[in-house]
Amino acid sequence: MHNPPDVGASLPADKALEATIEKCRPLVTRVCHSRLFGLPPADIEDAVQETFVQLIQADRTQILNIEAWLISVALRVCAHTLRRRYRAPELALTEASRIQAPGEPFSSVDEQVWLAQVTALMPTTDVRLLHMLYIQDLPYGEVARYLKVSNSHARVLAYRARQRALHVIEGLD
Repeated sequence: MHNPPDVGASLPADKALEATIEKCRPLVTRVCHSRLFGLPPADIEDAVQETFVQLIQADRTQILNIEAWLISVALRVCAHTLRRRYRAPELALTEASRIQAPGEPFSSVDEQVWLAQVTALMPTTDVRLLHMLYIQDLPYGEVARYLKVSNSHARVLAYRARQRALHVIEGLD
């Protein structure tokens, strides 16, 4: 017969984890705030939370210096946040840009037709690769796993796909 785990046995570890989080929260907040200065406060708080989520999921018996470990994780989380921000920046809309002029729907149709022409002239693998990187916003590691190649080879393939796309675009003009 299977006995349920003793919940009380893990309680001291939970209290120790809570105390560690409370003690280190100002440190992690300062690191995230300094790295993400200028971004919305919600992004900074998300980075702080993600750092502590990784602490909760980590094997804490392997961590020798908790403060150094948290700083290292916070720096990586902030770098990931900035990469995500620069790949897909959020633009604030002005009131004038929210009102569509009568000709704007046609320009979006023209862009779709142009994009369809470009993708029709490109190899399917290039279109799929560029879609994964720039539309799905997948990191190179995931693209490499999907293509069953190394990370550096995925970067080379992406470079070549971008070059072929530029060649096709220049040919349309």
